[in-house]
Amino acid sequence: MMKKLTLRMVSIAPVGLLLTVLLLAAGCTRHHGDIGEFFGDWRLDRITADGEEMLLYPDTDESYPILYTWAFQSTVIRINSIYTHNRLLDCYGTWSESDGILELNFTYSDKEEGTEYLYTPPKILHLSPDGITRLNIERLADKKMIVSHVGEDGVKYTYYLTHPY
Repeated sequence: MMKKLTLRMVSIAPVGLLLTVLLLAAGCTRHHGDIGEFFGDWRLDRITADGEEMLLYPDTDESYPILYTWAFQSTVIRINSIYTHNRLLDCYGTWSESDGILELNFTYSDKEEGTEYLYTPPKILHLSPDGITRLNIERLADKKMIVSHVGEDGVKYTYYLTHPY
C-alpha cells in the first residue's frame, strides 16, 4: 500500500507543480486590474505650441528639470519633474479615458500647509489652470502617445510621450 501511494504521489507531483506555476504566471501584475496601454511610466519627449517646438529641457540651467514623466496606475496619474543630482518633485491627480479623450484631474488638495505642489502640475506643461484638462488622444500605439488640447490662451499644446519599456 505504501509503494502504491508513493508512486501515485510521484505521478501527481509534476501535475500539481505545473498547475501552480501556471496559476502564478497568469496572476495579475497590476493593482486594480489592467488599465491597458496607459499603464506605467511615460517619458515626455517634447511639447509643441501651435506646431512650434517649446524649450522643455534647457541644458544650461540646473533649476529646470532634466526629464518629465507621466505615470499611470489604476486611476492615479503622477507627473514627475526630475532634476540633476537625483532631485524629484511629484505631482498627483487622477485620470480617465473615454471616447478618445484623456481627462487629467488635478483639483485635489491636502490639509497640510506647503503641499500645494503635490497637486499642481508644472506650469511649463500648460495644463488647464482650473485643474481639469481634457486631452484629445491623437495616437496611442507602439509605445507612443500623442495628446493635445487648446489652452485658455487659445494655443494648441501637443504632448509627445514615449513608453520606454
